[in-house]
Amino acid sequence: INRKYYQVGFKTLFHGSPNMDSLIALGSGAALIYGIFAIFRIGYGLGHNEPEIVDRYLSDLYFESAAMILTLITLGKYLLLLWQGQMLELLLVTVPILPLNQQI
Repeated sequence: INRKYYQVGFKTLFHGSPNMDSLIALGSGAALIYGIFAIFRIGYGLGHNEPEIVDRYLSDLYFESAAMILTLITLGKYLLLLWQGQMLELLLVTVPILPLNQQI
């Protein structure tokens, strides 16, 4: 579902004309990449018996931030589409009611 944000966002960013999708892709992508890096550091700390490394990176997992960014943006776009559909229906109902010739 959210692959489109990454495809469009990075494409427009690399073409020199970033848009909102670029911001979404950069923010959620950075959180995801740093979360993966933190997991590797935790694994290194556990493997080499260095608990200070584990403690340092244990609270730096930002996977939920990446997921929350994408979820809220997708939900917002869905609600916008619903609202626009309701407004279109309202316009289709009210336009025939309006008189065609009005004189002031």
